[in-house]
Amino acid sequence: MKRTFGVRLEGTDCWLPIRQRGGFRLRPRVVEQLHGFYTTRFVQATSPEEAARMAEALVADELRAIVANGERPFGIAVEEVWEHSDAAQGTGSGFTWYGLDKPRMRQNQAQ
Repeated sequence: MKRTFGVRLEGTDCWLPIRQRGGFRLRPRVVEQLHGFYTTRFVQATSPEEAARMAEALVADELRAIVANGERPFGIAVEEVWEHSDAAQGTGSGFTWYGLDKPRMRQNQAQ
């Protein structure tokens, strides 16, 4: 029987494209900044192990549409899994990002 689990994850090595405006530039400049994140997902699973795998796959799919890693891998680690006593509405969404380094210029400038 499937139960609802909450899964907290932490990610690392995510390159986010950031548009910078200001100064005398006519066009914004795009830089990449290395970030990590925390997020929580709620999934229906038969075991905590299955819940962890499902949540990790959900987050990995979301990240591929957000980060500018190209061929560089990003990391996802399961921090905590718990059985959620109340049936969650949806899977959860969003990321809490934290910076890991200074910005660097992206190879291709924004148009």
